[in-house]
Amino acid sequence: MIARVGFRSLANSNIIDNHIEVVGLRNEVQATRAKRTKIMKLLHNIGLLFVLFIFLIGFLIFIFFSTVFIYLKTIKFQADKKQAKIAEARYREGEGIQALDEAIAAWERILNHPKFANVDKDFQIIVLDDSAHSYSLRFYAKGLLEDLDRSSSLYKEAFKQSPSDSRDLPLYLNNLGINFRNRYNHTGQIEDLQKAINAYQQALNMSWDDELSPSLLNNLGNSLSDRYKCTSRIEDLQQAIEVYQRAIKESPNNSPSLPKFLNNLGNSLSDRYDHTGQMGALQQAIKLYQRAIKESPNNSPILPNFLNNLGNSLSDRYEHTGQMEDLQQAIKVYQQAVELTPDDSPMLSTYLNNLNTNISKYQKSPRRLE
Repeated sequence: MIARVGFRSLANSNIIDNHIEVVGLRNEVQATRAKRTKIMKLLHNIGLLFVLFIFLIGFLIFIFFSTVFIYLKTIKFQADKKQAKIAEARYREGEGIQALDEAIAAWERILNHPKFANVDKDFQIIVLDDSAHSYSLRFYAKGLLEDLDRSSSLYKEAFKQSPSDSRDLPLYLNNLGINFRNRYNHTGQIEDLQKAINAYQQALNMSWDDELSPSLLNNLGNSLSDRYKCTSRIEDLQQAIEVYQRAIKESPNNSPSLPKFLNNLGNSLSDRYDHTGQMGALQQAIKLYQRAIKESPNNSPILPNFLNNLGNSLSDRYEHTGQMEDLQQAIKVYQQAVELTPDDSPMLSTYLNNLNTNISKYQKSPRRLE
């Protein structure tokens, strides 16, 4: 019995040892599998990082070669662009219309090149804007309507190509408005004047530049004033007065454009006096002309025009009140306008005529003898 009991104990001991060995082996297998899983995950992550690295390198290479490609496509136009700029500068320095013709020829070589549409968008917009300006300059020099129309088409394309949030959009519209108004002055077609008014109004609606706003308002006022003179609609004159007032209000006191805005408002108030006979409008016009003259530098090329306008209003007030002081003051400012006007100015004859008319009026006045 004792030996049998010992044999059973030994057997149980072996079973336990075997179980421990199995459990240990299983743990080792599981540990090995866990290590292998970690290694596989690590290799997978390394693989992903490698793929991302290769993708990043490829992307950077793409950006590099894209930039180089764009530069190479653009650089072929740089010589013509530089030539156009230099030629236009020569024209501004007084070299003559031939220099401006050279500038436009250089711009057209770029614009008509079959690959121009594929170059950088910003470069396209710059060329469109600059070439439009050159055509406008040649219109002023030669008066050819085709130059004005070409300028307008280029400004339209620059507007079309620009991003919707570009701060240059109001500038393109302003330049279009100027072109349309010039076309109206050239052709007398009221449709062109309406296009100018629409362009200025659209520019004002999207203008983000407080410095540009007074000029836009002034230009809109000019076109509304033109339409009043064409149609005699008092609503246009009243609206012109309102936008001129806004232009003055929004202009800094030291703005070089302020005298021009004051003069233009004075002109519209003078027109209202002519239309309605309201003496108050004429009084306001005289004060505005006087302020415009005061705010203008002595060498301002448009100062004679301000003086002439003041003379006209003083002469009108004399006709209304009969006060000799107004007539005498009108003669004085007409004389100043004549003295400040170059001999070759086309306006000199107008100023001289106004001066002589009022001198004659003074000489014939019975009150002069009192």
